[in-house]
Amino acid sequence: MKILFVNPPNKPFTEKHILIEPIDILSLASLCISLGHEASFFDMDAKRLGLMDLIKQVQENQFDKAVIVFDNHIPLHKDETLNTIKKINKILHEQKIEIIGIGKTFTYNHDLIKKLNIDVSILEGKNTENTLTRLLNLQNLFSENLSKISGIIFVDNGVVVTNPPTNEEFDINDLPITCRDLVDKSDYIDIKSMITSRGCINNCKFCPCKNFWGNWKGKSPELVVNEIKDLVENFGTKKIIFLDDNATVDNQRMIDICNLIKKEKTAIKLGCLCSVNTFNKEMFVSMAQAGFRWVHFGIESGCQEVLEHCGKNFDVQKAVEIINFTKKLGLRVRTSLILDLEPITEKNLQDTLGFIEKTMPDEIRIHYLVNRLGSEYGKNNGQISNQYIHENKIVLQNEKSDLVLKYVNILTRMVKNNDYSIIKKPSQWADIEKLRGKDGKIKFVSFCPSKYGIDWWKYETNYWNNRQNWKRKIILH
Repeated sequence: MKILFVNPPNKPFTEKHILIEPIDILSLASLCISLGHEASFFDMDAKRLGLMDLIKQVQENQFDKAVIVFDNHIPLHKDETLNTIKKINKILHEQKIEIIGIGKTFTYNHDLIKKLNIDVSILEGKNTENTLTRLLNLQNLFSENLSKISGIIFVDNGVVVTNPPTNEEFDINDLPITCRDLVDKSDYIDIKSMITSRGCINNCKFCPCKNFWGNWKGKSPELVVNEIKDLVENFGTKKIIFLDDNATVDNQRMIDICNLIKKEKTAIKLGCLCSVNTFNKEMFVSMAQAGFRWVHFGIESGCQEVLEHCGKNFDVQKAVEIINFTKKLGLRVRTSLILDLEPITEKNLQDTLGFIEKTMPDEIRIHYLVNRLGSEYGKNNGQISNQYIHENKIVLQNEKSDLVLKYVNILTRMVKNNDYSIIKKPSQWADIEKLRGKDGKIKFVSFCPSKYGIDWWKYETNYWNNRQNWKRKIILH
């Protein structure tokens, strides 16, 4: 079977200075290759390709099926991309290519499959690979009885049919090492990405992660380190980010990963996304020793009332202590904030500003709330619009939006006084050195997608026998 994997073009195209390899699509394509299929990857976004380029691609190759991936892991595409996907599907059907859709938006809006002319979409993230394997084994999607395949959505005589899922769950340890030869590395920034775990233990009401991926599960430490070694030895990789939604859920697994990295003496700089309620001092010490230089904590608010209201289960004061400890270890810290989470009050917004003053993260990413399909907040959201989480605007339009914007301005003035750069558009990442402050450091507040890997190479840590004694030094290059 000859399969085309398509990363549709963003509108406008995603800024090149923030682009990393779309690891979720590459992972699926690599699985197909391991199963004996022939896979090609067409990154229309990174290559700045249009519909005519797609026509040329499919006319020159005889693909049996195409897999369209949209909003499957960390979404960068704007909602307008859905209109482009419809045009892409028209071209594919004209060439007699069957189409499989994968991603949260297709999962939670079943009527979309009909509107976009997708033949079959996969219902749940946690079993995507098993379901995709079964679909690819069909010589022709509609010469077989699709009603026998669990966990899919398809159209039968103009009617959208949903086959419920089973209790089956794909074991991510069965994924092969990602085939990086499918892409042109010059299309992306100098950092590779990996997914070492799937899902999350948190129940944030604004996030569809747990519903889509199911319970958290992690790859074995040995498999994780094998892929790191592959990236270092075969691709000359210097920086890797774990793009897991929450990489540190299993503290011992992360410690084991770090111990293996140290044992192998693998020279690498690492970053990951994690949460304060999975923090462990011993784990973070091991991470710093093994080469971790960056972590992202999804804080979202510095107000305890807001955190409890949206389902985030951690103590604000504990988060302050954790961030400050992490900074002392020599790791760059990024936090994210959703400024219009309810209840929106003057006091609650003041609490969030106070949190920033107490922690002063190296990087702060500002978001506004989006009621995403698949989340608790998005349950009654029948719209497919406003799913793009990186839009720099307040969806909420009432008197409270003025209060939020007032505190955005206060926050901006406060961080400027502390030598932070303000990033309002992705093109500002083109010249990183312009963002460097008087003290030589780069600190920023970003209202748009942020760049990974900034200044990871600058920081090293010396570990003393007493774990409480750490010395941070800046290596000047």
